[in-house]
Amino acid sequence: MKYIILLALLIAASGCVSQNARNSGLIVTLSSDPPGIFQNQQTTLFVDIDNTDEKTLNNVVFELFDTGIMDVVDTAQNQVDKTKNCIQRDCRISCAKFSPKEFQTFSCKLKAPEVMESTTSTVNAKTTFSSELDVVQLIELISRQEYERRQASGTFSTLPRKYTYSDRNIALDMEFSEDLPVIERSEKRYFIHLTIINIGDGFVGDLGPNDFLVFQGTNANSQTKITTEQVKAKGGVLIDLVEDIESIHVTPVEGDVDRIKTSIYGSLVKCEKLDEMKKNYQTMSPLGKTFPRITCELTPPDEIDVIGNYPMGIKILYDYETRQNIGIRIMK
Repeated sequence: MKYIILLALLIAASGCVSQNARNSGLIVTLSSDPPGIFQNQQTTLFVDIDNTDEKTLNNVVFELFDTGIMDVVDTAQNQVDKTKNCIQRDCRISCAKFSPKEFQTFSCKLKAPEVMESTTSTVNAKTTFSSELDVVQLIELISRQEYERRQASGTFSTLPRKYTYSDRNIALDMEFSEDLPVIERSEKRYFIHLTIINIGDGFVGDLGPNDFLVFQGTNANSQTKITTEQVKAKGGVLIDLVEDIESIHVTPVEGDVDRIKTSIYGSLVKCEKLDEMKKNYQTMSPLGKTFPRITCELTPPDEIDVIGNYPMGIKILYDYETRQNIGIRIMK
């Protein structure tokens, strides 16, 4: 009788639900039914995967890496659901993509062994996925003549040096060595410092030579410019500096198109560290939450027509991992 009461209390109790960081875009929740079992019995492990992000996440994989004293019940077959783009084999779930706001529930079986006394077995899991952070930063350049005219009239103003772009997992801190705009024929050297920071509670994988892309367009006021959507379209491009983007064409912006004619292809931003990574096929690893800083130099043209905004595109392709666990009570 006392065993029935104890088991009833276990079933009524919570299944010790566990999930990854709330500020992450992908929330994975574990629960079991029943949450407590006798030895040699089975329980169902439920895996809820919720993409709370506003972008699609790719290559989503959930798997158990430590089941404690529990055993996975082998079904010896794959479960394929084409509508979910997922394949499941027992407690391993692999999804080609997870759309924004998509929610799916999966389940598998775990079996308790014989035990000498009642105990709690902790089941540990991990979830990995691929994502990207896309950034477009405008770099303002001003001619020497226009700079001096504005200085004399008291109308010259500067822009902030620091900018931060982020998604739900990582952030890109961007800091210019001098206040913008970049002044034509200035004796100053202008640098951009780029730092990637893990702002979630998961783990960011190493960045390969083609995972940190920096490229640029022509004057944002001319017929050829880059946008955030075009940065996203650069996925898989095996370059870190795009010197010719003539294939990108948009409708001319009304206003100063005629007076601003300077075009720059690959001469404005130089990132030697990224060039070195590509040449030697090196990877970059985080130190704790922060990746080593990348410094790029701005090399403005000798002549600038009045003032211009030049878009710099940055794409960071990264893998992210979160951990989950759940405790399952086993009674003798």
